[in-house]
Amino acid sequence: MGHGSYPSVTLAEARERARACRAQVQNGEDPIARRLAAASAAAAERSLHQTFEATAQAYIEQHEKSWKNAKHAAQWTATLQTYAYPVLGRMLVRDITAAHLIRAVEPIWLSKTETATRVRSRIELVLDFATARGLREGPNPARWRGNLDAALPKASKVSKVSHHAALPVADAWPRCRWRHHQRRAPQHPGREPQAPQRAPAGARRRLNPQRVGVVPRAATALRTSFDASSARWLCRPRG
Repeated sequence: MGHGSYPSVTLAEARERARACRAQVQNGEDPIARRLAAASAAAAERSLHQTFEATAQAYIEQHEKSWKNAKHAAQWTATLQTYAYPVLGRMLVRDITAAHLIRAVEPIWLSKTETATRVRSRIELVLDFATARGLREGPNPARWRGNLDAALPKASKVSKVSHHAALPVADAWPRCRWRHHQRRAPQHPGREPQAPQRAPAGARRRLNPQRVGVVPRAATALRTSFDASSARWLCRPRG
């Protein structure tokens, strides 16, 4: 077995290594097998030294084909580059802790709450990906419940969501019915489609006359109409 080349290994060093190998042989050990085992352990250790940025890029490459559009992948890359990589990018995924996560999202948690929650969620997915691939061990430091929720305020309490006001039924149903008719009706050049005067067949079938206060003589002898003033469906006998 070789002990290195000159001049990187001096004659004295080569003789010392040779004496150590002879001592191992005398003790019943195989110096070549021992050297191969040490090299294999070192290679395995180096394979675990993967940065967060490299792991995130690998995650995106693995999952972008399952996403609906390319815009989603672009959003992933943009948010991580802007908010996660400056703090976590060069760190090994095995060394990331909850304190590092807080440093990454805390500056925007109050001012850009929605973006901050997405960044945290994406970091959590990347670290789960790293754990599955054996790049780190232990619980995910980016998880919210029982972890970051003790250090950061709840997002819904910081940024309250304001929804649009509900549309009255009297206004909503005619609009929906008109749009439905526009999609279903054939288009004739020079003629505008007319809004239907009767409810869709499905709505008539689902109508329960008991609930609107009219008991029909027969289901085929009823006519349905929508009363905008009371916002109710009404059943009247045909004729």
